[in-house]
Amino acid sequence: RWAMVDLDCIELLIDALRLHEDVAATQAAVCGALAGLLVASRRYGEELGHNEDIEQVFGELRGSSTDLQLGTLLRELARRSANIPLKIAARQGVRWMLRALNGHITNAEVQEKACAAVQRLATQSGGARARIDAVGAKTILTTLRAHLASPGVQEHGCAVVSVLACCGGELRANVVAAGGIRLVVLAMQAHPEEASIQGQGCIALQNLACGSPEHSALIAEAGGIELILCAMQAHANDVHIQALGCTALQSLVAASRPGRERVLACGGAELVLRMMAALPKSVE
Repeated sequence: RWAMVDLDCIELLIDALRLHEDVAATQAAVCGALAGLLVASRRYGEELGHNEDIEQVFGELRGSSTDLQLGTLLRELARRSANIPLKIAARQGVRWMLRALNGHITNAEVQEKACAAVQRLATQSGGARARIDAVGAKTILTTLRAHLASPGVQEHGCAVVSVLACCGGELRANVVAAGGIRLVVLAMQAHPEEASIQGQGCIALQNLACGSPEHSALIAEAGGIELILCAMQAHANDVHIQALGCTALQSLVAASRPGRERVLACGGAELVLRMMAALPKSVE
């Protein structure tokens, strides 16, 4: 019985994206629901139904009786199923999320929620990542370019760039060729106080640079190393940012001589040593 509910719920959500492509409110609501469902599936799994935070995850599905019924169904579905990302991917979820992005490029709400859904699905499903081709990568980069002032779009967009860069090979090369490095740098420049964007930016630069002297040199030329160091300085008390910054610097230093020289010239070694001295021994 639950397998049938499982299939029907996801299929209905994907159908809503497919049948109402021109309705921005529907696209935003469904992408938000799918993103929330993916978050719940990953964070809580079988124990989701017993965690009070579920109310926050599906807080947007409040208001009408229909919203309440949908929220209840999604909560139970997320609790019962550990294969939600696979099922969404199997129903071409990535395709319809990307179409939502393409169809409503000026709508910041659609862009943020669809980008978040793509990020979470691509992170949790290798099949979904495989469906994001060069055209899909350009769609994500167009979103980043069009909504530089939106913290949510920049955070999730940088996260998608990071996931795509992890795939390596042609897809990572396509991201770089389409201006992915520059867009990550712009996101970090535009939102220096947003720890989430700084963190996702560090991860994206790390994955773009990893094992590639050419990409590492491009990041150095674009000012990426300085931005990583600035992020570590601006968020000195954030252990997570410190760790992400150090990992990104490690990739850049290992990948190319220009990267090493730029890190040293910018005082990166001294900053890392000061950071390590300031951290509690247990964190180190």
